[in-house]
Amino acid sequence: MWSRHSKLNVSGYEFKNRIVVPAMASQTSNQNGEVTPLSLLRYQSLARSGASLVIVEYAYVSTHGRREAQQLGIDCESKIEGLSLLSRVIRGEGALAGIQISHAGGKACTQLNNESPRAPSSHPIPSFDKPFVGHREMALDEVAELEIDYVAAARRAYEAEFDLVEL
Repeated sequence: MWSRHSKLNVSGYEFKNRIVVPAMASQTSNQNGEVTPLSLLRYQSLARSGASLVIVEYAYVSTHGRREAQQLGIDCESKIEGLSLLSRVIRGEGALAGIQISHAGGKACTQLNNESPRAPSSHPIPSFDKPFVGHREMALDEVAELEIDYVAAARRAYEAEFDLVEL
């Protein structure tokens, strides 16, 4: 019989309990999507909660998939150093570190990207928090490019020493 306090081993990782802090948009990065001291403080505090896993908020895999002004990014090599510091801060408090990677699709912010949002289809995407502004359907080569962006972001997460990646 297991409880939320019992250990769990998955693929060589030991979870000290069954408690996970899920990805939550904190908006603590700077305008370039980089980790800030506030990001480190927030996730250190969450890791001190006693959870076995802390998943860092949705990090955009490409700038055209950005949804918020202070959203964390994992779209380029220059962000690996800050992300690595973030993962070490979480693990330093005894939790495993995960990161959620994303592309906002049709919900991407036009003002941040200076282009119409792009999505896999041309159908309207309802949103509870932002008015629908329209988006364009991605061409097949853009879908292939997005796949490459996700793979590159996952590699960056690995290089930044995150224990897992959530899509």
